[in-house]
Amino acid sequence: MTNPETYWLKYASQNAKMERLAYYILIKAFQSYMQKVADRINKVGAQQTLVEMDFIFNEEGVRQAYQDIYYQVGLKHKRWTDEDVRRRFKRKKEEDDRQRRPNPLSRILPKPKPVTPPVFEETNFSVGFFNQQWLNRLKNIVNSVDITQRIASVTETVKKRVVKSIQESLQIYVSPLKIIAKLRRDAGSSFIRERAEMIVRTEVTHITNISAEQSAVETGLDLVKVWIATKDDKTRDTHRAVGNRRPIKANEKFNVGGYMMERPGDSSAPISQVANCRCVVAFLPADDYEDLF
Repeated sequence: MTNPETYWLKYASQNAKMERLAYYILIKAFQSYMQKVADRINKVGAQQTLVEMDFIFNEEGVRQAYQDIYYQVGLKHKRWTDEDVRRRFKRKKEEDDRQRRPNPLSRILPKPKPVTPPVFEETNFSVGFFNQQWLNRLKNIVNSVDITQRIASVTETVKKRVVKSIQESLQIYVSPLKIIAKLRRDAGSSFIRERAEMIVRTEVTHITNISAEQSAVETGLDLVKVWIATKDDKTRDTHRAVGNRRPIKANEKFNVGGYMMERPGDSSAPISQVANCRCVVAFLPADDYEDLF
């Protein structure tokens, strides 16, 4: 059986790598916007640049960043979850095989109840970048209504921050170079970094838990799932509560503070339940929890 704390530690280590990758992609997109703004200030001045902000800050830059994050993190983490599921279910099969071995005392002891091992088909697992089904699912996620709304929100938030920076500069400076210098200082501010970190953690939690779900589904086995909450004082009370409950069937939803969620990071849930979430879903063999069926 999977130990929740051990699994979370492995997941957290892998997730940290995915967050660093996603952060780089998102910051690069933000910097691209800043460069466009600086170029326009140099060419037409700060006042005219403010008029053109809606044109400069179209959603395509953020959408491309989201697509890169979901594709790169989704593909890399999917390979990791495939290998993890393969190892865990292989250990489960080995444990069941050991239980089925003849007991030297079997002649004088009652025969134990036979244990049926899970069917484990290697061919059911995907092979990294060649899984077209997974690629199609990633594309559908990025184009979903929930993620489209997030992209619009992120774009608008960054645009407002840049507008505020330029407006403040115009009250102090006349020189375009000084306005651009302040803009670049603001672009490296804690607000932008913290905003990027929050976005990255939210989206990485979303896609990595979906990849775990996809890997589990591809086994073809009967499974249950458990919500593993991060054990610290930053974890939401609602997430800690669901993390203390027993597993549920793989096709059921978790009741998280009254909201029904497929998994941690579920984009259909309110942002109050997914922003900065670090929880993880784990899938376990259903025959360990026969009472659920």
